[in-house]
Amino acid sequence: DAGDEASVWHHENVRRGYTGFALDPKAVHHLRQAFIALPSDLKKQVCELIQAHHRHLSPSVFYEECLIADRCGVAFEKTKEAEVYFWRCLKSYAQPGFSERAGYEAFALRAAHRHEEDSPMWNYDVLSAAHAHVNREVWTKGKIVLPKGLDPVRVAWVWVQDGPAQSYTLLQQGLHLVAQKPIPSGAPDNESHMTGSPVVNLISSDGVLQVHALDGKDETLSYAVNLKSPTPVPIDLPEGRRLQLSTTYHEATIESIKSPPWAKGWGRDELGLFVILPQEEKTRKAYWFAPGRYPVGRYAADLIVLDDPGRTGLLDGGFVIEVNQGFWWDEHEFKHQSQNGFQKPEWAHDFGVDEYGIYAEFHISSAVQRMRWIMPIEFMMGSPEREPDRWEDEQQHKVILTRGFWLADTACTQALWQAVMSDNPSDFKGDDHPVDSVSWDDIQIFIGKINSTIPGL
Repeated sequence: DAGDEASVWHHENVRRGYTGFALDPKAVHHLRQAFIALPSDLKKQVCELIQAHHRHLSPSVFYEECLIADRCGVAFEKTKEAEVYFWRCLKSYAQPGFSERAGYEAFALRAAHRHEEDSPMWNYDVLSAAHAHVNREVWTKGKIVLPKGLDPVRVAWVWVQDGPAQSYTLLQQGLHLVAQKPIPSGAPDNESHMTGSPVVNLISSDGVLQVHALDGKDETLSYAVNLKSPTPVPIDLPEGRRLQLSTTYHEATIESIKSPPWAKGWGRDELGLFVILPQEEKTRKAYWFAPGRYPVGRYAADLIVLDDPGRTGLLDGGFVIEVNQGFWWDEHEFKHQSQNGFQKPEWAHDFGVDEYGIYAEFHISSAVQRMRWIMPIEFMMGSPEREPDRWEDEQQHKVILTRGFWLADTACTQALWQAVMSDNPSDFKGDDHPVDSVSWDDIQIFIGKINSTIPGL
């Protein structure tokens, strides 16, 4: 139908040319996901019609469509045959003197462009290997942008031979990172120093560093860096985003950060990035505690992988908690956590993690009070100017807490007051109800007694 054909040609996801049209690669993944949701019989009929319509074209078109159909959940007898076909093409391309190298490279690059945003297509090793082969020259120059979903570890055999583990140090030079091997002792003076600030040490056996630029949880760019490149390869540090780095042995996440305006200075030492707090009597530091998953109850270098990253899980007698927002942490507390992890306080009878975070409980007689660990945090204190009944001294201002603290997760119950003070003056009785009818002086006596009963609280 001419009307339907005109509608297709003018669709927003279509890119038109003089000889035909193609789908916008950025829309391919979403369109294929929508296609997957269709009834199985309908999907198979559509794929058969497309292949019948393209029967006069090159076998490479037919076999690529077999892989696309398989990726969309439509089983064809020719799927395995398609993979074998492309492996044979790649084998021919790898032979010295192959006469159709230019044609194969053009096809592989066009295929990469068609599927660059559709990550499931790169689960086919033959497509990943083809892309790696035709981009070997780019790789030798040090850096190659990857289609979404292509794992460079799976194609490292194309670029480099796996060898002994090699340590690399990533150094910050301005707005870039560069990788450098450790300088051996006894090296000449002109080779015995590293240029830049050390950021992280990584170990790799194949010389491939996979880089993902993240905006929140979404990947914005993925590429591979040749650590064995004879000239340093710059890795951009995107402002306001994170970099996720992977080698055969290590994973690391790097977050860009600016010096806080309230800090007297900042720097980096063996413990990490620190700021100098604005105090006159003595110098105090606060260290940056990065987002991540940390052990609670037992310190461990290797954390379990949780099915749901937002949940906590048991780890050999301990738990794992996810910290979603980094913060500046007082030097003393930071060192203690770095050495021991989040540990049970001496005053606690029970300790653990639930959906709200880390908790600890203490008991006095039959009364049980649960406390919540409040991480260091930055927040706005005060009330907005348009808030009804606002007082003039409620000006909003930024507050930065560099020390964590324990906070009761409920108001003081009558049961706890009774256990500490041996009386209950409340008018509205109930063990779980908050205590009432007490004065400021009464509360000071209560605080003194509970602190003497449970030292360190």
